[in-house]
Amino acid sequence: MSITIRQATPDDATAIYDMIYELAVYEKAPEEVVTTPEEIRETLFASGSKTEALICEVAGKAVGYAVFFTSYSTWLGRNGIYMEDLYVTPDYRGIGAGKALLKTIAQYAVQRQCGRLEWSVLDWNQPAIDFYLSIGAQPQDEWVRYRLTGDALRAFKAARQQVGARRRPAGRGSGFDRALLQLRTGQRQTRARFGIAVLLEVIHKQLSQALGLLLPFIR
Repeated sequence: MSITIRQATPDDATAIYDMIYELAVYEKAPEEVVTTPEEIRETLFASGSKTEALICEVAGKAVGYAVFFTSYSTWLGRNGIYMEDLYVTPDYRGIGAGKALLKTIAQYAVQRQCGRLEWSVLDWNQPAIDFYLSIGAQPQDEWVRYRLTGDALRAFKAARQQVGARRRPAGRGSGFDRALLQLRTGQRQTRARFGIAVLLEVIHKQLSQALGLLLPFIR
């Protein structure tokens, strides 16, 4: 079969959506797909979008897609590419479609002088893992991916705002701020008293020494 890889266009939004849903079903999470073909058209292909997509065609039919975007490595000091999705419909697997999509992205990474090409895979998806290992990709077992989304993201944002509000209250400071100010004032006063005591002790010693030198002459 002849495989063609091309840049996706807004006209591919529905086909991409259909394959996104197929992928979600395969990954046992179809309920998490909340987007629509219209939203994909508006966001993925927006004029300022930093995300790119590829379509894999066989005999003019879209049978696979990939979505990726530019990342950055602070350790390398260079851009990278993160691949969000790579999918081929079941009837067209085993003909090299997925490898052709991934190789095209790898070519972009080299052409753009990227430091790395990265992606994630479910730990139970052994066929995909075996494929990635076969091309020389290495798992990053020491890293754990974290995500804030939905209610958790909104709750964290709200909590941050409340913390900021407590740090800069309107009018008088909080009880904690007043207590901290009193503690610092007390510490400064204690240091001042200690300094005066040391100074008086030095003066006393010096006067005693001077008086000892003068006594023979006074007698």
